[in-house]
Amino acid sequence: MYCLATSCTQEKEHQITLAKDKRSIIFTLSANLNLKHSSQLAYWNDSVNNKEMFYLLNESNSIINAFESNEYTIINYKKYDYKFLFPNTQTIPAGFTFLSKDSLLFLSGQNNEFCISNASLKPCVRWRVKQSIHPFNIYLYTAFQPLYYKNGFIYSLLDPSIGNVIVDEEKINQVYKVPNGAATKLYDTSFLKNDIGKYPSLFSSKHSYNTTNSTYCVSSAGDAVFSFGDFPELYMYHSDGSVSKAEARSRYHQPPQEFPFEKYTDYRYLREYKLRNSEYGNIFYDPYRHVYLRVYEHGTVGRLGATPIDDFSKKPWSLMILDDDLDVLNEIKFSYAYNPKSILVTRRGILISPTRPGLVSYRPKHISFQLFVYKQAEQP
Repeated sequence: MYCLATSCTQEKEHQITLAKDKRSIIFTLSANLNLKHSSQLAYWNDSVNNKEMFYLLNESNSIINAFESNEYTIINYKKYDYKFLFPNTQTIPAGFTFLSKDSLLFLSGQNNEFCISNASLKPCVRWRVKQSIHPFNIYLYTAFQPLYYKNGFIYSLLDPSIGNVIVDEEKINQVYKVPNGAATKLYDTSFLKNDIGKYPSLFSSKHSYNTTNSTYCVSSAGDAVFSFGDFPELYMYHSDGSVSKAEARSRYHQPPQEFPFEKYTDYRYLREYKLRNSEYGNIFYDPYRHVYLRVYEHGTVGRLGATPIDDFSKKPWSLMILDDDLDVLNEIKFSYAYNPKSILVTRRGILISPTRPGLVSYRPKHISFQLFVYKQAEQP
């Protein structure tokens, strides 16, 4: 048995892959849902009752669609208004996750505020993190982001509150000096630990790669793994305070291309840059199989320099499987129709939406997911 990815330096005893299962699930909604981020999804495995719970956030109508299933048969569907979670701001939650089958945690990045609700989204308790970090005020990042709760700590992403960074070189250099991740204790209003997710030292306005935020995940043990844009390196912040670095390179890897700082305000240039160039996307931890999953969106090169595709929904991608040491076990290339931003780790396997917004096959009131299961890879 040998490793298929170039980052593997030794043979792996057990190489695994993903196989398409005959099972799938369709969530029928009362309103259109534009599923753009994995952070719009939350999952809970109710092993006691042999049920699974799926929550889908719809930002356009302030609704969370709640489904309960048994063997991928929907047995209960309800929808809840999330505006009451943060009544003072009524903002879209920046992230949410299950704490238990009867409890969810929500983040309002705009107000540095957390809320715990019951399964029906009735608020139970709210608290606000008051701490500011020198030299910049920091707020809990307001865009969609994954939110994790492990061993008494909430993990989230941060963003310096220093204004528009894409038109000011000094400001973007300040951003790169502030770690992108943070951990805070449940219910704690004064403690915010901001020493994880440090940007690679080469990042600056002079060496920009259109990477102003990281992607990350947290393992069952509380190890936070950060990924930065076009770069194959992963940075693991261990629960004991130590930090390690590993290279998990896609077999389709293309060298990062620097992005001219002055082009940040040129939308057309930015769009073509993102269409042409590769990027390491979302990273997930699978607690049921103890592996990591890492999305790699492929670069595309057209003839004579032409942009080969005209829409992000047609960009090819693959999914890497990594072991606990962040060594690549395998990499599976998917049809562009599958949505790399709609991946959900479940006890039965990996759910991936077989279509995505922008494609004619996407049905915004009928969100479907295909199940992929792990199996032993065949010997070459």
